[in-house]
Amino acid sequence: MKNDQRTMVICLLLAAHAALDLVLLASGWELHGTWDLFLLAWPFSQGSLIALWAAVSRIRSFLRFPAALLGIVWTWFLTVRVLGLVSLRGGESAGWAAMFATQALSILVLTTGCCLIWQLVRRRRPGGRAADTRPVQFSLRFLLLWTTLLALMLGLGQTAFQRLGWTPQVVQWEYFYFCPVLGAGNALFALIVLASLTGRAWLLVRMLLATTLVGMLGYAQWHVLMLLFGNTGGVAIFDFALLGIYQAAYLYATLLPLRWAGCLPGEKRERNPFRP
Repeated sequence: MKNDQRTMVICLLLAAHAALDLVLLASGWELHGTWDLFLLAWPFSQGSLIALWAAVSRIRSFLRFPAALLGIVWTWFLTVRVLGLVSLRGGESAGWAAMFATQALSILVLTTGCCLIWQLVRRRRPGGRAADTRPVQFSLRFLLLWTTLLALMLGLGQTAFQRLGWTPQVVQWEYFYFCPVLGAGNALFALIVLASLTGRAWLLVRMLLATTLVGMLGYAQWHVLMLLFGNTGGVAIFDFALLGIYQAAYLYATLLPLRWAGCLPGEKRERNPFRP
């Protein structure tokens, strides 16, 4: 029964995300002002969720990473449609792809690193398991699968770059280097939200504090862009904070049901998501 409930929660969340994506595409909504930022925050938060899933899922790596890559490509496509880009070619669409690449890689590296450190700490505690000093080994089938997948993805990537006209000149887009900064910020937002959901005491307080911190980091993003590039592309400081808060809201809307179902790492199923 427990596994059935987890499966039901996951299926309902996937259906909800797919339905909202289709509604967003079919409606033709585009970003026009500050209060439309919730449209842009939706694919941003989806990119974070996909990267978190790729980092912590127990599904075999040669299955989940290609699946995650396809999901990231979908969120990129959704983003350029929300922004109202007429063509997928050129520096602007490439810049947003760079943002999602930075966002996903940051989440993967930081989440994997934190998990490894936590495992080492637990093993060194009194009564903890002794650290496994055996070298990591991979089967020949595993290496062949990954070699084939990498070759396939590199070939498809090269073809896609050629079709989209993404040459080294795409970095000449005025705001290209803004995008990786936004991606790193989005990764931090997701990790802060995930960290606030670990543990059982004072969950609502931790969520409020995390949302406040995300808003403050949104303000910090504006200052980082000003420091690095001397401008923010005309985006107001309030917009950065609001975009981060919207992302936090979407992340909580997905991660809280998963926490309740016991799907998050180290969590057991609870009757109430706000139960201490």
